[in-house]
Amino acid sequence: MILTALKKAEDADAWILRFYEFGGKAAEVRIALPKPPKAAHEVNLVEREIAPLIVNEQEVIVPTKPYEIKTVKIEFR
Repeated sequence: MILTALKKAEDADAWILRFYEFGGKAAEVRIALPKPPKAAHEVNLVEREIAPLIVNEQEVIVPTKPYEIKTVKIEFR
């Protein structure tokens, strides 16, 4: 995975991460966080929610297909 963006969300108290899979293999990306998030969602390029993501304690799990670009919004308490 290659992280291409990390920024504050435009319209929410959240962080946006954008990355892409470059190896041509499906993966289950695990984003380790310093504290438990309130929620996490896959979002589109204008930060509109597409689908909720699995949050496991201090980790967000993002299923990713080969060569896929993903944008994730993570909200904290």
